[in-house]
Amino acid sequence: MQMGLFEDQGVPSIVGNQVSKRSPYQRTLFLLLGLLVILSNASLQPLPLFAATNSVSENFTATTNIDIANTTATVDIAHGQTRLTTTDAWTNTLGFFGNNQDVFFLNSDPLVGWAVTVQGEILKTTDAGIFWHVQHSAPNTPYNTELYNIFFIDANTGWAVGGVPEGPSGYMVKTTDGGATWNVVTPSGATVLQDTYFTSTQNGWAVGWAGAIYRTQDGGATWATQTSGTGETLNAVYVDPAGTKGMIVGGTGTILRTTDSGATWSARAPANATEAGLLLTGNFSGLYFLNGNRGWLFSDGGGISYTIDHGDTAFSIQSAGTLDGPDDEAAFAAYLAGATCGPISGSCVGALRTVIPNLRAGSFFSSDIGMVVGNKGAILKTTNGGAVWNVQLSATNRNLFSVAMTSATTAYVAGEGNILLKTTDGGSGSPYSWQNRDGGRMYTFRAIDFADASNGMIVGDGGSTMLKTTDGGATWGGVSTPDNAGEIANAVDLVSGTTTGWMVDSNGGIYRTTDLGDNWTRQTANVSGASIVGTPLNGVWASDANTATVVGDNGLVVNTTDAGATWTRRATDVINDNNGESVHFPVNAATGWVVGGEGLILKTSDSGATWEAPLVENIREADGVTVLNITNKYFRLVKMLNNTTGWITGDNGIILKTTDGGTTWVQQTIGFGGDLSNMVIVDADTVWITGRNDELF
Repeated sequence: MQMGLFEDQGVPSIVGNQVSKRSPYQRTLFLLLGLLVILSNASLQPLPLFAATNSVSENFTATTNIDIANTTATVDIAHGQTRLTTTDAWTNTLGFFGNNQDVFFLNSDPLVGWAVTVQGEILKTTDAGIFWHVQHSAPNTPYNTELYNIFFIDANTGWAVGGVPEGPSGYMVKTTDGGATWNVVTPSGATVLQDTYFTSTQNGWAVGWAGAIYRTQDGGATWATQTSGTGETLNAVYVDPAGTKGMIVGGTGTILRTTDSGATWSARAPANATEAGLLLTGNFSGLYFLNGNRGWLFSDGGGISYTIDHGDTAFSIQSAGTLDGPDDEAAFAAYLAGATCGPISGSCVGALRTVIPNLRAGSFFSSDIGMVVGNKGAILKTTNGGAVWNVQLSATNRNLFSVAMTSATTAYVAGEGNILLKTTDGGSGSPYSWQNRDGGRMYTFRAIDFADASNGMIVGDGGSTMLKTTDGGATWGGVSTPDNAGEIANAVDLVSGTTTGWMVDSNGGIYRTTDLGDNWTRQTANVSGASIVGTPLNGVWASDANTATVVGDNGLVVNTTDAGATWTRRATDVINDNNGESVHFPVNAATGWVVGGEGLILKTSDSGATWEAPLVENIREADGVTVLNITNKYFRLVKMLNNTTGWITGDNGIILKTTDGGTTWVQQTIGFGGDLSNMVIVDADTVWITGRNDELF
C-alpha cells in the first residue's frame, strides 16, 4: 500500500494490527498506529557502523578539571593524544527537521518540551521526545526567518526568538495555548534576537545583535529598549525570578549584570588580571544560573566559568582546553576504526585537528548534576557542581547548540545536521554504535507498510532511504539500497503475512524483495514495450506474492502475475501526460483503482487487464448536482474501504467519495484549501486525512 507522507517533515503514523490485506479495517488501523510508532521511534535506532570512541587532548591548562568518565584510555605519547573508549548511551530521537537550535522542557512536566530550528520551525513533544509535532510560528513569517531560542514560563505561555540575518531584522512570536497558535510580538525595529528569558507571564527580556536589550512588562505586547553600553552580540540572558540579580553575556568577554531586577544593566569589569586573561578573551555563548548568585558561563575558548556570588568576586575556571576532532566524516570514521593520528602527524595526517570547542549552552538538574554542550559534538557532564567535568561521547561530531535536563538521568541536546539527542541514563550505559547520517542530510520518508504486527519498512529520499523493523517499530535499521536505485523511493508495499514486497523509485526502478529488504531484485527490464528507465514511478500495490500493480508518470500502468518475471503495460485510454500517483485494490486482486494528475481516475474489474475512466457527468460537486470539473484537479491518493465505498484526496483540499463502487463520485468539503496527502480509513463513517503541513482532519 502506498502512503504519501508529510513533505520534508519526517514520517506519518500507523496504528494497530494488520491481519490481512483483505481486512481494510485492521490494515488501516495498524497503519495509523504504526505511523505513531515510527514518529515515536524517530530515533531510528543507530546502525552499528563504527565503534564508540572519542578523543580529548592531554593539553589542558593547569586549571582544567576535565576528567574522563566511563572510559578506557590509551595514550599516543608521540602526538600527545589520548584515545578514549566510552560507554555513553545517547540516541538520536529526531532526524527529520533541520538544524535544531534550542530545546526546552517544562520543570513542572518533564514530558512536555519544545525545540526550534534554524529553518524557523517550532517543534513540540508531550511524551518526553518520543513524538515531535511541527508547530507553525505565525502567519506571514518573513522569508529566511531563523529561530534560535525558545522559552516557556508555564505549559501555555511561551516565546521563540530569532530573525532574518540578511536584514538584519528580529523576529519574536508568542503562544498562550501551548503552541497551538503563535502570534508575532517582535519589538519595534529589533535586530536579530539570540535569547529571551521571562520571570513571569508579563516580565521578560530579549537580547541580540549590536548590544540589543529589550524589556517587556506586559508579556510582549510592548517593549522598551534598554542601554547595554556595548555593540557586541548578546547571546544569553538570565534574571532571578525570586530576587533582584541577573546577567547577560556576549561577544568578546561581555558580561552585563543587574541588581534591580533587570531595570538597568551595567558592565562587569574583570576582578583581577588573571581573570582578565583567562575569562574575558573569548566570546560567551551561553550561561546557566541556579539562582541569582550561583551560575556558569560558557565560552568559545572551551571555557566553563563559575561564580557563587553573581560575579562579585573572580570567576573560577572549571574548564579551559581543547578536544581533538575530525576535519571530515571520512577521517572521523578512520579515527573511530582505530587509526593512529594526531593534529600534527601520523598515519592519517591532517585528518584530525585540535579543536577548541565553543561551549554554547548548559543545563543543571540540581546544584551538583549538570551538562554543557558545544562544537564537534562536545558534551561535558558534572556530578559535583563542576569540580570535575566528564567528557561524554555524543554520537556525533557536529556542533551542538542547546541542552535541557529533565532529571538526573534524562537530557536532550539540539544541534546542527538535524541533531536532537536524548539520554535516559545520564549519558552512560551500553556501548553506543555510531550512525552515519550521510552528512546530516534530512530524511523525507515517503511510504511505509507493514506485512504484519512485527515486520515493516519505510522508504524515502536520500539515495532511496530504506529502513526496516522486525519488532513492531521498537527499533529500525537500515537495509541495502538496491543497485542503480533512484534518488527517491516513492512507494513500498509488502504482501500480508510475508517478507515479500515491491518498491518503486523516481527513476523507473521496480524492485522485489523476499527477505524484507535485505536483498532486492531489479525488475525494470522485465517491463514489456519501451523502456521505463527515467520515468518516475509513484505507486505500487501487491495483491499477493505473485501479483502487483505499479503506476507512474505519463499514464503508466503495469502489472505482473508471475512475481515480476514479466510486467505487462496496460492500456488506460487516457491522455499520456496524466501522471498516475496511487493504486489500490481493497478486497481482492480483481477490482482496483488508480488516481493521478489532471483528474485521472481509473477502475479495473479484471485484475488490471483493462482500465476504464468514469464519466465526467458522474463526478459531482458538494451539492451532489453540479458536475465537477476535474481536469484541473491533481489527485494524490485513493483508498477504498471495500469494493463500493472509498475516497480520493488531492491538492487544494479536494476530497471525493463514492458509495457505489466508483460509478459516481461526490466532492466533500472540509473548509481547507491545502494539499491532502495521506488517509487512513477506520470504517464507513471514520476517516483520518492529513495534509502536507501537519493538517489533520
